[in-house]
Amino acid sequence: MPFLTLSHVTRYTYRQPVAFGEHRIMVRPRESHDQQLISAELTITPEPSEVRWLHDVFGNSVAIATSDRRARELVFDSRVRLDHSLAELATVDIEQYARSIRSPIRPRTCPTCCGRSSASITIRTARSIAGRGGSSIPRGGRIRWRCCPT
Repeated sequence: MPFLTLSHVTRYTYRQPVAFGEHRIMVRPRESHDQQLISAELTITPEPSEVRWLHDVFGNSVAIATSDRRARELVFDSRVRLDHSLAELATVDIEQYARSIRSPIRPRTCPTCCGRSSASITIRTARSIAGRGGSSIPRGGRIRWRCCPT
């Protein structure tokens, strides 16, 4: 069973000190038959005056943080350790009714030159521009075909 350590940091910076309202933070994964939470730690800077935990209607853990301080920076730092056992695909049961459902999503291929599927091009494009803060899918959700020289 592989152990996973997840780290997520969200940082907000401001030109001058600001007051903070109530924040809802959802960074704690749900436990299930194949995923057990070993530890979870949430650090908020500046330290809030109150943090309370609750479950939403979907069973997600939600932290509610309120602060009475002003600051130029707000940081949410989450560290989670999980025990995740992979499901064996041979034992996954598909309900009988679901076997006959046809997906409305069809793979598209490049219309100009190479015939590669949109999924492989989108993944490659996303990986190549991830460090530049760009997006492989523009507004409107249409795929940009970047595999071709034209």
